[in-house]
Amino acid sequence: MKTVVLSGGVAVLIATSGVALAQTEQSAEQRQEQQQQGQEYERGRLGGAEDVQSVLEQWPEKQRKTAQELIRKYGNPEGVTDQMLVWRKNGPWEKTVLFREAVPHNFPMPHQDYVEQFTKLDVPPDKFDELAEFDGSVYPDRTKGVISARCDKEPMNILALNLANDIVQGKRSVEDARDFYAKTAKDFMQGKTSPYVEKLRFSAEGKTGDPDKAIAEKPGS
Repeated sequence: MKTVVLSGGVAVLIATSGVALAQTEQSAEQRQEQQQQGQEYERGRLGGAEDVQSVLEQWPEKQRKTAQELIRKYGNPEGVTDQMLVWRKNGPWEKTVLFREAVPHNFPMPHQDYVEQFTKLDVPPDKFDELAEFDGSVYPDRTKGVISARCDKEPMNILALNLANDIVQGKRSVEDARDFYAKTAKDFMQGKTSPYVEKLRFSAEGKTGDPDKAIAEKPGS
């Protein structure tokens, strides 16, 4: 029992054993559970084999096939949700995301985009328009200093990013890059290879990213 003195000098006896301890333990468990749920929300469920396979059972056939190819190459994904699988620091990539949802894309021929892969690349702002004109599924991120390509095959992402780097470096025009992409993609589907689809032809190391410059002060500073 615990004595608590209220205003006016009134003393009240309050039971503190058992109940209070149970409430404290319950609150700690609730906080731990909420924290764990928040972490899982941020990263998706950890990619155990059972989780991955149960998720993929509900996916379209093409995405399931691509998932199995990526798992054989890079192992189980780090993050798993019902809408995506995520690998980080896998092979040459900063991140690989395989989406359940596919986006129709007609360049250079009709297909579906559902696997996006990221690598470091410093893209100057004056090259963004050229990259958008080259391929609408190539996405530079100036602030983070990364660029991604989204297609249905990893070799086509490699091809798109190699050509994007050529554009950034001034080695190819947009028209030249699109023509080369179309020819190389067609050759690839016929069993012919090219250095442009085998690996990234530029260094993905070093510091990239542009945090820009402040032009205003925070209120109160």
